[in-house]
Amino acid sequence: MQKRSHLRIFSVGMLIVLVLSMVSCDKEEPIPSYIFIPSFTVDAQPEFGTSTSKITEAWVYANNDLLGVFPIPATVPILETGATDIRIFPGIHEAGILSRPTIYPFYEPILLNHVLTAGKIDTLPLVTKYLSSDKIKLELNITFDIGNVLTDDLDDDSTTFVKIIPEGAEGPGGQLMVRDTAPNLSVGNNSLFHLPTNGSQVYIEMEYHNDVKFSVWMRGHKSINQGDIKPIATLNEKEEWNKIYIPLTEFLQSNKWLDYQFVLNVKLTDNEIASGIKEGKVVVDNIKIVRYK
Repeated sequence: MQKRSHLRIFSVGMLIVLVLSMVSCDKEEPIPSYIFIPSFTVDAQPEFGTSTSKITEAWVYANNDLLGVFPIPATVPILETGATDIRIFPGIHEAGILSRPTIYPFYEPILLNHVLTAGKIDTLPLVTKYLSSDKIKLELNITFDIGNVLTDDLDDDSTTFVKIIPEGAEGPGGQLMVRDTAPNLSVGNNSLFHLPTNGSQVYIEMEYHNDVKFSVWMRGHKSINQGDIKPIATLNEKEEWNKIYIPLTEFLQSNKWLDYQFVLNVKLTDNEIASGIKEGKVVVDNIKIVRYK
């Protein structure tokens, strides 16, 4: 008798599972709409200099919901149809590090009210620009088009300096050359400037290519009579032009100096010279320090 009871319970249970599976099979999966983002470029206002950029991801929101962070080019599925509010933020890798993706705060997001159709792919080549000049400013803007401001010689060697060459990223660029006979070059811009130390976001933008490692430093005064200099980032060799966004906010919060100077350092190490390397070259262009006002 107990065996029959168990059999009836088992049979009823199987029937419930079967009914539920049939219901779930009858339920249609929603068909997403799609947007395709082939590129994300910058159209810079004249006061912000060059339009070059390295936007690597799109941070996509639909009706205020984050859909994800998508490497460009990207096909983005959206479970919406009809008029939809879409916000797309330009994304970068801080200091060129893949594990540090973030929204770049100084580029405007793309705001759209777009009519989506299920199953259809809409192509959206995106163009952004810097935030307006009443919100942000360039504390430093070095282009080499009208001369060289990287003239403060910090290595006490008159044979090492920044030379303007015609082959920059856009127009002329600045070349830093070291040799086994003069292996160290340290040079800063020719004036001091002030930066916020209250946690407000600040970035260095720079384009470069190099066959030897080089470093970005900041130099300044802790007090009226006490100076200091510290490394910010060391950049590996790049055969082709590369754009980088280096965050300064944490450094500025930690140091709170009275003023600052942008410094580049190139050095052939003893090991490199011993291995037969005779010279190293770095070319830079379009150096900016961007901050909120």
